[in-house]
Amino acid sequence: MTAPATGVAAAVRVERGHFTLDVELDVSAGEVLAVVGPNASGKSTFLHVVAGLVRPSVGTVRVGERVLTRRGQRGAEPDVMVAPEHRGIGLLGQDPLLFPHLSATENVAFGLRSAGLRAGPARERAREWLTKVGLDGVGDRRPSALSGGQQQRVAIARALAAEPAVLLLDEPLAALDATAAPQIRQLLAEQVRGTGTTAVVVSHDVLDAVVLADHVAVLRDGTLVERGRCADVLSAPRTAFTAALVGTNLLAGHRDGTGVRTAVGVLEVAGGRAAADPAGGGAPTGEPDATARLSAPAAPAGRGAPDVPDGGACVVRFRPSAVELFEARPDGPNAFEATVRWLEPATGGVRVRLAGAPELLADLEPAQAQGEWLRPGGRVWARVDPAAVHLAPAA
Repeated sequence: MTAPATGVAAAVRVERGHFTLDVELDVSAGEVLAVVGPNASGKSTFLHVVAGLVRPSVGTVRVGERVLTRRGQRGAEPDVMVAPEHRGIGLLGQDPLLFPHLSATENVAFGLRSAGLRAGPARERAREWLTKVGLDGVGDRRPSALSGGQQQRVAIARALAAEPAVLLLDEPLAALDATAAPQIRQLLAEQVRGTGTTAVVVSHDVLDAVVLADHVAVLRDGTLVERGRCADVLSAPRTAFTAALVGTNLLAGHRDGTGVRTAVGVLEVAGGRAAADPAGGGAPTGEPDATARLSAPAAPAGRGAPDVPDGGACVVRFRPSAVELFEARPDGPNAFEATVRWLEPATGGVRVRLAGAPELLADLEPAQAQGEWLRPGGRVWARVDPAAVHLAPAA
């Protein structure tokens, strides 16, 4: 039977050469926190500090009332550094790290036996967990006879079977192919929520936050830049960095009659008024951003629009698919010139990253991205659909 869920709290500082991680995060009992950000933002370092694999320069880690790490606190009690194997914390990473000489059943049973369970009951429980993760009938196979996705399922079963007080997931889907990743992601979500396990999942993919987590924390260069409920942060990011991370364009601006003055010029707004921002409880007059679908059901179009008076400071959001790119200046409103920084994959097409402060994103069909004029460093013209421009008062 799963033990009652326990919360985790960490306030740590890690100094490594020119990089410093300085983060304070907590997760309530039974909830899942996603920590997202680009490579080298400190995500895995934070997880390894909680797991006891990295010793912080200063800070504390607690699970419930139990202090697992205490370092460098002047005038406080003596330092504490509980060994990883004594923390009651499970860690699941990209690599399943299965014992090659043991069967799938024995791999899952290993953690249970290490916790003191006798061999027979441990194997019985291991078989139950293999069934839960969809591997009924393969318990006698060794890892070499299993596919990569099956090995990862064994690792998930092993991690959850041990019933850790806290489960840490470090990019657990990064090594999987496009077919296996969605299955494993959904499996993790079902098992973590079904057992009420307190968990922290580290990822560079915001989809992991959408599917797995209750709350999301965004790291950049070792610093926490945003934290909140997934629906709030992903549908209405407060910083340009987070907006780019979740695939939404964000600009600062001032309302100017029927439009808004921004760094790229005056952008017209459909209908001559501010479209309702998803975080403001209303519905935009145009098609909503993809991330807005995470929010609560919207009010009828045009109602509940935030009050952004003429001259008032605001933030402007529009989806990348609302940006068209041209080799020459197009007709119509909301056109501006920009420089191509690079092209990258996007769901169903190609994403063009436009240089600037902040960067802007445009999503194109593959056939639209083949022109020589779209090379990195090239100058292009962009146009934003006025119906897709959503405003909200500046914080």
